[in-house]
Amino acid sequence: MLRRTTAGTAVGNMVEWYDFGVYSYIAVTLGRVFFPAASPSAQLISTFATFAAAFLVRPFDY
Repeated sequence: MLRRTTAGTAVGNMVEWYDFGVYSYIAVTLGRVFFPAASPSAQLISTFATFAAAFLVRPFDY
């Protein structure tokens, strides 16, 4: 049972970090698409602020 729990936790952690990596990799493109009127710096900050808001609200999901 402990091995199964540890394996599930490891897989979940890998998926979470993969998600963070992909989002960070495409953050510039997302900023251009969703915040076109802003400067490039503001686009990137807005993209990461949106990600941060979603991350902070995650515990209230349940």
